[in-house]
Amino acid sequence: MKIYIIGSVASGKSTLAKKISDLLNIDAFALDDVVHAPVPLGYGNTKRKESERDAIFQSILSQECYIIEDIGRPCFSCAYSQVDQIIWLDLPKWKLKLRIILRFLKQKLGLEYSSYHPDFKMLKMMFIWVKDSPKAQLDRLNHVIILRNKKEIQNYLSEIKNNKIY
Repeated sequence: MKIYIIGSVASGKSTLAKKISDLLNIDAFALDDVVHAPVPLGYGNTKRKESERDAIFQSILSQECYIIEDIGRPCFSCAYSQVDQIIWLDLPKWKLKLRIILRFLKQKLGLEYSSYHPDFKMLKMMFIWVKDSPKAQLDRLNHVIILRNKKEIQNYLSEIKNNKIY
């Protein structure tokens, strides 16, 4: 099984990927980690060279089963035709903005880990990114499941648990 979870910043992609990974015993990969490498002996990360990013991504795609999660970057769109299912987390913008603020506060207080430096510049960027939507890219695909709220996400996970999916 190959699954691609797409959603905006703070939509719950990583959380859902982890839950599905645990249920199906499939490795999950955050494509942020493919784009960015941790800074050695430091805090934050640095952007990888395209050749390195692409090589890492291809090594993931070559696996028999995987879960990948991302915001829907164009550099990863080749995966759309290679996965069995695309899950689009299409949550309300107000909820995403609230989650961004709460995440920022938790990171500033040291209550939540962050691979990037949580400063006001990053907070501002997240509010800009939350406006982006992969809708135009996903409308032309036929293997997309759209989850719009917590209940739909829970129902989806229940179907996996009850072996109705996969």
